Amino acid sequence: MENWKKNTDMAKQLLSEGQLAAALEQSKSALKIAELMLSNEKQNSLTVFILSQRNLANIYLKLDLQNFAKEHLEQSHKTVIRLAEAPQTTDHLREDAQRSSEKTYDDLLKFYRNHSDLFSRKPVMRKVYAA
Repeated sequence: MENWKKNTDMAKQLLSEGQLAAALEQSKSALKIAELMLSNEKQNSLTVFILSQRNLANIYLKLDLQNFAKEHLEQSHKTVIRLAEAPQTTDHLREDAQRSSEKTYDDLLKFYRNHSDLFSRKPVMRKVYAA
């Protein structure tokens, strides 16, 4: 957890200094640590994973790379859902996932609302009835 926090704090510092590429690399390192923590089911690992994904999404948005931001938010939500539904997930991790699912879903919805112009929309499907 200490290494994750160190990487995350460094990324925030670099971000505040406008060093986006360096902040991105630090955030990627933090995500790798978070993924390892999650695979070992460390305490607070799901929260750390979600925060890491969100931090990366925010940096990608600053870099004007919305598709990459979307991928991180989607991965966060998919992981939460997978953990909430998987029979082999431990009880404490399942409970964390169930509590987190609403937040990760809200993050995705907010992203789609704010960036809907960037993604192609499918036409509204309707059935036509003969008169």
